[in-house]
Amino acid sequence: MWVSEAINISVTALLVPVLAVLSGLLPVREAFANFANPISFLFMGGVALAAGLQKHQLDEAFAVKILSFSGGRPLPAILVTLL
Repeated sequence: MWVSEAINISVTALLVPVLAVLSGLLPVREAFANFANPISFLFMGGVALAAGLQKHQLDEAFAVKILSFSGGRPLPAILVTLL
């Protein structure tokens, strides 16, 4: 289903644990346990933060500021970014 995208990929991802529960392969708690993983929430927060920065064009403002500090040279730009 996910190859042809006949069904949206997010719906397909949710179908896997649902079908595992309905078929009796896994109990509900075990099937949906990874959806509550803290790393998943970390990634969702990072994506939400990046989307907000991009929407308000702050990503470009940060890039211009970093490049102005580094004088356009790659190594100082990397060092400034790591700070």
